[in-house]
Amino acid sequence: MNPAGNVLMLVLACALAGCAGERTRKPFTISLRGVGTACITKVQGRTVTMDELLAMAAPAAKIEPRAHVRTDASVSYRCIAGLIYRLQHVGFEWVDVGPKPGQVPIGK
Repeated sequence: MNPAGNVLMLVLACALAGCAGERTRKPFTISLRGVGTACITKVQGRTVTMDELLAMAAPAAKIEPRAHVRTDASVSYRCIAGLIYRLQHVGFEWVDVGPKPGQVPIGK
């Protein structure tokens, strides 16, 4: 096959696989802190209840299937696991946990 044909095949394969435009959207981002036994969630800097969070998260999961939970090692696993479960339940396929790349973990 000639070079132009190779490029065409690559573009076609990428388009069929969903490569074009993939990961251009930012994940739905939540900040999670733990104070005592309380799990405190924030979206865009505003503290929200779990019901408010899920009401915002469900439509967002239909647009972008990734969520990012900003947290650090001081937050209990109960808070982190509970949030991951709820985010997956409303439709997120991927839930990343940790600080944003290149940032100091919250609380530091």
